[in-house]
Amino acid sequence: MNDADRHPPPPPPRPPSPPFGRWIATVPKGFLRYCVLRLLSEKSMSGSEIMDEIEKRTGGRWKPSPGSVYPLLAWLQEKGYTKETPEQEAGIKRYT
Repeated sequence: MNDADRHPPPPPPRPPSPPFGRWIATVPKGFLRYCVLRLLSEKSMSGSEIMDEIEKRTGGRWKPSPGSVYPLLAWLQEKGYTKETPEQEAGIKRYT
């Protein structure tokens, strides 16, 4: 019995995985700012509502992270593009 009989040949190499993660996560620079301003022009919303609404409108293909939405909201408020609404629920900031 030779070596080839004792050890089967290795399996064929796997094809490359599709780049699903890349195309789902790729959003043009500045697009989140546009989306947030567009949503806030329709009604006042919290950061969480903004993330959920973007996910809903994109059919689940994109949900921005809190790490991108909340700093953007702070920046927009600092620049005067948005403001917090006076009526606040317990611990929830709403922007308009």
